[in-house]
Amino acid sequence: LYRIKRFIQKIFYRRLKVESKKRDEIDELGNLCKNIYFLRKKNGLTQREMARLLNISVYSLSRIERGIVPENLSCEVLFYLAKNFSIEISELFRPFERKE
Repeated sequence: LYRIKRFIQKIFYRRLKVESKKRDEIDELGNLCKNIYFLRKKNGLTQREMARLLNISVYSLSRIERGIVPENLSCEVLFYLAKNFSIEISELFRPFERKE
């Protein structure tokens, strides 16, 4: 559990403007943002409903969906996503197959 928490913190607290050697982390963070948006749309939720599920503000959710992850965002968001949508946390950092 400690390793997962450290990994999540490492990914969450990176800024999008980093050196090219950290490009993989940017891709993972970008995948996370896209996947949160995809899960919300796929399940027909509004931003307000999704924000309640994740226990964050609508403003924070809007920023995340645009690829801007606030530095003060808790890693609990990932646990809420995994719990509410029955997926593994590690899946959130990989591209989803978007079949609609």
